[in-house]
Amino acid sequence: MQNQEQKPANVLWTGGWDSTYRVIQLVRQGRPVNPHYIIDNNRDSTDIEIKTIKRISSILNEKYGELISDAKIVNSRQLPSRPEIHKAHRKIIEESYLGSQYIILASYCKEFEVNDLNLCIHKDDKAYDHVSDFIEPAEDDGYRLSASSPDHISELFRYFVFPILNLTKLEMEDHTRTWNFQEIMEMTWFCHTPFMGKPCGTCYPCMYTINEGLSRRFSKIALIRYRMKLELRKYPTLVRYVQRVIKS
Repeated sequence: MQNQEQKPANVLWTGGWDSTYRVIQLVRQGRPVNPHYIIDNNRDSTDIEIKTIKRISSILNEKYGELISDAKIVNSRQLPSRPEIHKAHRKIIEESYLGSQYIILASYCKEFEVNDLNLCIHKDDKAYDHVSDFIEPAEDDGYRLSASSPDHISELFRYFVFPILNLTKLEMEDHTRTWNFQEIMEMTWFCHTPFMGKPCGTCYPCMYTINEGLSRRFSKIALIRYRMKLELRKYPTLVRYVQRVIKS
């Protein structure tokens, strides 16, 4: 039975390091969790991510008493286009990079009237710099955007709670080690383009994970691929030429 005294937390759960940390944090507090998963059709990792969520849910529910509901899974293609959200994203990327996934996330929340989705932006995330100057403590825990946030920031991020905004991946690792949850954290998945069934080392999530101190999660081949990509970035003209040759 779920704990009826606590409001369920809506969590964007990808099966990755950060969102899994948040789910563990919540069930340790006895808090029910409603996971949300949005299929991004540009990724090759969907099946692995969903299997990871189900596997970890089963383990945590056995330990904590069915606190985690079945994930609500929606294909991003089902979401209507939101011109105002696209416009806000364009305004933001005039200043610095922000992934297009935040368009999908905001559109999802607007479509399904979710106004408290736990979004696990953390220190070292690209999005951290866009929201960290405009936050205030949330009602439950973590942070939300303040009422004084710029319109384009509000349009994209007003639907979210940021529960782990001031943590790094290594700090999360320290916490889960103290809680004896290292084994579950090692089950997490983050790669968007698996290579031979393992993290590729070259997609953005892989590169961020390596840069943030978790290179041990990668095979030797993945780390070689990572270093090769860093070298190739020094020669963008050559890379574009090779890409054109491959396509022709």
